[in-house]
Amino acid sequence: MSRRLKWLLLAGLVAVAAGVAAFVAVGSGSGGPTLSNLGADPTGFSIPINVGQSASVSGPFVVKNTGDRPLTLDRVQLVGLQRGLTLRGAYVVPYPQHPTGPRPRSATIGIVTGYGLLREDRGLHGATVAPHTQIAIVLGVTPTSAGSHAWSAVDLIYHDGTHSYALRTPLAARICAPKASYVGANSHDCSPPDPLKRH
Repeated sequence: MSRRLKWLLLAGLVAVAAGVAAFVAVGSGSGGPTLSNLGADPTGFSIPINVGQSASVSGPFVVKNTGDRPLTLDRVQLVGLQRGLTLRGAYVVPYPQHPTGPRPRSATIGIVTGYGLLREDRGLHGATVAPHTQIAIVLGVTPTSAGSHAWSAVDLIYHDGTHSYALRTPLAARICAPKASYVGANSHDCSPPDPLKRH
């Protein structure tokens, strides 16, 4: 192959790569999806529980699809999550109308002990948010060691079919274990953390 032909092929490959990069940039920048946390106020919770026990956390943690196409939820990430605490999972429930039963209603009360899905609940992974509808998200966490464990915000990862996005909500929590060390006289401090601040 001649040197001139090699240069022509290389130039062609560069042009194709530039075209693909330009397409991706345009495709991801044209307005994007419109999942909103409705300007959620920074909120912090705390609860003392035992090692290995679970807690459900919401705010309520509510998001709305303000666009005209469905959005698919992928996962949540606890920002600044400290060692000793495991994210068990997350599920979604309709909001503000909730199915009957005790677990969906937990989405409105902040933080409670226990974590488990009922028949009316949907796991977060793969759940869709229809256009112009709201959902509440419930997080399940479990302390795996003694101590005070916190996170500072929650990132919701989602996509619109072709691109992935993240929505950060200032919902923070502190989980303290074991419970006996954080209740009663002379107990350790288990105050709610400040959202969006490192702990």
